[in-house]
Amino acid sequence: QEADGFRVEVDVIDEEGVVMEVKTFRARRLFVCAGTANTNALLLRARDERTIEGLPDSLGEGFGNNGQHIRARQNVGVDTGAYQAGPACLMLFDREMPIAMENGPAPLGSEMQALIGTGQGIPSGRGRFTWDAEEGKVVPHWAPEYDAEAAANTQTVLDRLNATNGGEDATSMLGLNVSITFHPLGGCVMGETTDLYGRMQGVPNLYVIDGSL
Repeated sequence: QEADGFRVEVDVIDEEGVVMEVKTFRARRLFVCAGTANTNALLLRARDERTIEGLPDSLGEGFGNNGQHIRARQNVGVDTGAYQAGPACLMLFDREMPIAMENGPAPLGSEMQALIGTGQGIPSGRGRFTWDAEEGKVVPHWAPEYDAEAAANTQTVLDRLNATNGGEDATSMLGLNVSITFHPLGGCVMGETTDLYGRMQGVPNLYVIDGSL
């Protein structure tokens, strides 16, 4: 942070991660959009090293995983393809549980009459990010029970699909019975760390505009 804005130092690297060049940019307004984990890492490091003053205590809080769990059905009675394509062809919503279930791509490698489904729900708890200065990286703090309800709801939808349309649970067989997410969210939560436009509380001209919100 400088008197008239921000200075951003960038390492230009090759495919092996070797720094080839260091560039410096100056900006009156800075928009951070590095993806949830990297945005939190950049800002938490800046707060820890005091290179940006005024970053709020709530920074890093409110991390979640979109309640995401992957499940699989096999022996559904028709050939489904060894390499299934995306994007999702069908989205099922159950507003009573709640959960949204989508069919997604599956690089199975052989014909298994299988379908992959991804549940997306609302976690019952929230984690947080912290900055580990010694390791030089951001650390997510997340407990499996935070999305246990979303996992159970996803399983319920899978069981209902099998009971109605035929098929059996193939989740464990395919090694998918773990908590996973393609959509890490939070750490710069709107209304807490930023306002509803993504403007950082306490730091003029600093914006966050990615999933961290």
